[in-house]
Amino acid sequence: PAVIMELGELDAELVEIDENLRRSELTVLEEAQHYARRDEIMQAKGLRAKASNGQNQHTNGTGAVGAPGAPTITTAQMAAQMGMSERAAQERMQIARGITPLVQELIAEHPVANSTKGLLALARLDSATQTAVAQMLIDRRAESVTDAVAILEQEAAQRAQQELQDERRGAAKSAESGSRQQGAALGKCR
Repeated sequence: PAVIMELGELDAELVEIDENLRRSELTVLEEAQHYARRDEIMQAKGLRAKASNGQNQHTNGTGAVGAPGAPTITTAQMAAQMGMSERAAQERMQIARGITPLVQELIAEHPVANSTKGLLALARLDSATQTAVAQMLIDRRAESVTDAVAILEQEAAQRAQQELQDERRGAAKSAESGSRQQGAALGKCR
């Protein structure tokens, strides 16, 4: 017999997310997005304790787990429910929260979307660099996040070197011009 349950919007979304997370064909990026949304819903329902006043998600200041009177779920418990390690869950959260929505959209169909290492490296970059790296990956100017960052650093070093050379040329021209003016002034004095 089928069990029919009436669920609220958040509960229905949780069920859908849980089903999707159990499917093996999701990319690491998709898992991260689903896991982060699951965490948001759990917090909205009061099932995840927020860290505050020097406390962490596991304690309520009295040494007891969770907020007083409310059952809470730790990251480890949430990960176990989804069949993943606590570390994997933490990495998924870092990926989902660290990579800008625009960059997530840009790389969704790229192989990096299924690379935990690449996504974590991307999540640690500032948003402008993330966008530049994503564009390099899409344009096939780089094969990995690490390659793209190395290219960007090399390009920045080349620009800095060029600016330094331009600055030196400008200083030399200025000094040469000053010498000419000084010589002309001396010539007028004679």
